[in-house]
Amino acid sequence: MGDKIREQYLTDINGNPIDSTQKLDGGYALDVFQSDAKESLVNLSFIQRTANTTTIATTQTAGDTQITVVDGSGFLVGDDLIIEQGNEFLDNHFKVTAKPSANVITLDMPIDIDLTSSAVVTEIIDTMEVNGSLASPQIFKVAPPADETWHITRLLFTMTDTSAMDDALFGGLTALTNGLVVRKKVNGVFSTHANFKYNGKFADSMYDITYADKAPAGSYGLRGRWTIEASGSIIRLDGANGDELQILVQDNLTGLSSLHWNAQGHKQME
Repeated sequence: MGDKIREQYLTDINGNPIDSTQKLDGGYALDVFQSDAKESLVNLSFIQRTANTTTIATTQTAGDTQITVVDGSGFLVGDDLIIEQGNEFLDNHFKVTAKPSANVITLDMPIDIDLTSSAVVTEIIDTMEVNGSLASPQIFKVAPPADETWHITRLLFTMTDTSAMDDALFGGLTALTNGLVVRKKVNGVFSTHANFKYNGKFADSMYDITYADKAPAGSYGLRGRWTIEASGSIIRLDGANGDELQILVQDNLTGLSSLHWNAQGHKQME
């Protein structure tokens, strides 16, 4: 069906369509349309923005894999970036793979749109093996630009460690004291959806969790899929209101090899 709206009709007991000119139980039937029409995919990592930011120095063309910035001194090979132009930002997060010169940055994939000198480049952190606390949590976010509304329908995470995992641990670490919190901010009001302190707790919300053995080599792993729309709901984020979905790291997770969360859904059609 692509991005087109699909029409759905009532039928009689024989499967024949009933339109609005026909009577049903003494009244006229109504055509039923799919109300939650889906437009563009949202598939983004939860991130922290850093203070390391600059702007594009020269016009860039869609398809470019190398960008020239005003000040590239703070960017290193291996850094992760986002690029924004006004209210529009490129859904992809880019990794710096090379720096041919001080202000020239090679990206790991092409940009999707033309960029002008108003485009802003910002270094981000998108993995959560960081040191947070209850008093000073490390906050990672996904949030739509001001002119978009997103429907988040699924959250996914992957975690790796050098130590074996079981339901009583968090990754291969001991169970957390304060936990990994998933919450949303809508119209300035916070609402907490879950607090994960040990691996088994993930199954309370998403059930679909899978352990990966290290054998014969590599890392131990845990991954999960939280299909929110399976509960008959979505998380609606309106960029005009500053809505966002957050994950709070409230313990020291630097002992993990990696922890990464993604949000999936679609942009609401206007």
